[in-house]
Amino acid sequence: MEVLPVSLGGLRQEDPLAPFLFNIVVEGLCSLMRKAIDKKLFTSFKVGKSETKVNLLQYAGNIIFIGETTLSYVVVIKCMLRCFKLVFDLKVNF
Repeated sequence: MEVLPVSLGGLRQEDPLAPFLFNIVVEGLCSLMRKAIDKKLFTSFKVGKSETKVNLLQYAGNIIFIGETTLSYVVVIKCMLRCFKLVFDLKVNF
């Protein structure tokens, strides 16, 4: 029995275009994060002497949200991920 890779939007995971497709789709999530920050629903974490604001990191198909640990921020992130899931029809691993 052979296990086939998961298909995402007509592309297989080993397809060279898959990372580019992921970057395009995740730009929508970045836009949702910018809106949440603009509306003061989420506050970025400040890093280093220059206090660079960081709110999410992306690597190899994974996204890490970074911010203060409050229940309201968890609710905001979960709402953003649900919107992201509905719009792009992707699975989200909570």
